Amino acid sequence: MPRKPIHTYIENEINRLSQRIIDKGPAADEVSYVQLGFHLALQRVMRGNPQPSDIGLLNTIEGTFKEMKILTPSMDILAYFNDNPEHPLPEA
Repeated sequence: MPRKPIHTYIENEINRLSQRIIDKGPAADEVSYVQLGFHLALQRVMRGNPQPSDIGLLNTIEGTFKEMKILTPSMDILAYFNDNPEHPLPEA
């Protein structure tokens, strides 16, 4: 199965969600807005210009995933995306 870099996936999601919001106008659901916000936050982190809210969001996700044992205690989401911007995701 072909793989693509995470930045390509995030860019595609931003474009897809933006278009969904444009197409649906006021009827666009809250899920699309939240997903778009998350992907924009991740994109800013990867570009090295995160807002404080971006860092807070990713730290909250990281802490929750560590508590659930999805991530190990030594894993650092911010460092991961800063150090590995080409990390591949499975093709959708």
